[in-house]
Amino acid sequence: MNKVFLDLNYHSEKIKKPDLLIKKFNYSLGYLRYLKDKIQTISLNRIAVDFSMKKEGVQYVFYKGKELKKYNIPFLYHNFINKLAPDYILIHGMGYGRYCYFLRKQLRKKAIILVQVQGYAEAPKGLKKLIYKWADKYIDGYLFTGKENAKSWVVSGVFDSNKVFEVMEGAANFTFNPEIKRKKESFLWVGRLDKNKDPITVLNAFQKYLVKEPLATLTMIYNEFELLEEVHKLLDSNLLLKQAVDNIGRLDRKEIELLYQTHEYFVLGSHYEGSGFALAEAMTCGCVPIVTSIPSFNYMTNNGACALLFEPGNREQLLKAFCETKTIDYSKKQSELLQFVEDKLTHKAIAEDIYQTFHYLESKKQE
Repeated sequence: MNKVFLDLNYHSEKIKKPDLLIKKFNYSLGYLRYLKDKIQTISLNRIAVDFSMKKEGVQYVFYKGKELKKYNIPFLYHNFINKLAPDYILIHGMGYGRYCYFLRKQLRKKAIILVQVQGYAEAPKGLKKLIYKWADKYIDGYLFTGKENAKSWVVSGVFDSNKVFEVMEGAANFTFNPEIKRKKESFLWVGRLDKNKDPITVLNAFQKYLVKEPLATLTMIYNEFELLEEVHKLLDSNLLLKQAVDNIGRLDRKEIELLYQTHEYFVLGSHYEGSGFALAEAMTCGCVPIVTSIPSFNYMTNNGACALLFEPGNREQLLKAFCETKTIDYSKKQSELLQFVEDKLTHKAIAEDIYQTFHYLESKKQE
C-alpha cells in the first residue's frame, strides 16, 4: 500500500472536537474505512483546531483554517496537502474545483484529481462558465449521482462526457429490519415542504387514490415549512384526505428510521435533486419508493427497477403509481431494492466505485 488516497475538504467547520465532525459527516465520510485495506487513506478537514487521529484504519487530519472567501487562494493549505504526498485526491464540492490549478502547481506528485459533485446545480454561464472550463484542464474526472445530472455541464461545453462517472454522494446509516411488520397501505413522505419537493402534487394524487382505497394512510415528516399553509388548506378541504394524512412535521432520527421500517412505500415529488438522502434512507430500510423520474432518482433506483416512477408534477402518473401498489409483488420488489442498495448505495459500494474510478483513470494515463 504505497499509494496515498486523500479525501479533501475545503469547507471550514467551526467544530473544535474532531469526533463530532466525523459523526456529523459520516454519511459522506463513512466510505473511507472500506479503502484502508487497498490504499493508505487520509481525510483532511478544515476545523477550529489542528489535530490528527486514526480511526478504523483511516488517518483523520484536521487543519485549523477559517472559511475561505470567494477569491482566496489557499496556498498554505495546498502546501500542507503537498506534504501528505497524495496520489489520488477526491475533492468534495464542484465549487472547490476552481482551486485545482493552484493545487497542481504546489504538488510534487502528479496526482489524479476527482471532484465529487454535491447537491444539484445547473451548468454556469458567463464568467463562471469560463472559470469552470479553465479549472477543468486540471481535473481528471467528476463524480455525479447519475450521469444524467451532468448533462447541462456537458452540453454547455464545461467538460466532456468521458470525464463523468456515476457514484452515489453518500450513504444512509439506517438499517433494514425484517422482524418489524409494515402497515398495509402505508405511505411515507420525508422531505421539505417546498415547491421542489412538491407535496401538493403528492397530496392531490393521494386524494384521488383514497377514493379507490379509503384505508390507505400517508405520514408526512418535514423540517422546513414553505408550503405548510397550502398543505393545511388542502387537508382542510377534504375530510377523507385529512383523516388519512398524519401530518407530523419534525421527528428525531431514530423515530424517522422506525417509520421507514414500518411503512411499505416512500413517496416524494422532487423536480430536481443532486442525489437524495431521504430516498437512500428509505431504500436502506426496505421501504419501496414512489418517486419522480429525475436523473439522481433514476440512478438510485436502477432506472426504476427498484421503484415506481412518475414525471415531476404529473399527478395522473402518480395516481397510476399508487394504484400499481395493489398489483406488484412487494416482496420481490423489496428484494431487488435491497440488493441494489448493497451493490451501489452503501459505504462499501461507494468506496469500491471510487477506488475503481481512480484505478481506471490511472490505467488510462499509463496507456
